[in-house]
Amino acid sequence: MKYLCKLIRNDEYDVVVLLNNIELNCFSNIGLEHDIGDEFLAEIVAYDDFDIYISDSVNKNVRKLKGYEYLITGVLDIDNGGVDSLFFLALDELYDYAYLDKKMVDVRIVRLDIIE
Repeated sequence: MKYLCKLIRNDEYDVVVLLNNIELNCFSNIGLEHDIGDEFLAEIVAYDDFDIYISDSVNKNVRKLKGYEYLITGVLDIDNGGVDSLFFLALDELYDYAYLDKKMVDVRIVRLDIIE
């Protein structure tokens, strides 16, 4: 899924974008060909492993932990293949989490990647 992002910072591999009024620090393995302030369409994807567990929160949230790491709180949607938070984050291999479908979960993401 592609989102309309606004470029805040572009330091080669370290990219900060604004998406739905959320600043996201993402990794880009090829860099971006945009200037600061440009709006463009890009995918925001979870890199590698992630952990999902039931959340105590009732509010959707995206919280930066450190570096590229995030804790995303939202509703797990197995049919659509991801978590519905302040933006929809697609996740692979959700079959182990079917018991959490349609429940509020916390997803700990090691790194968010941005792909045009």
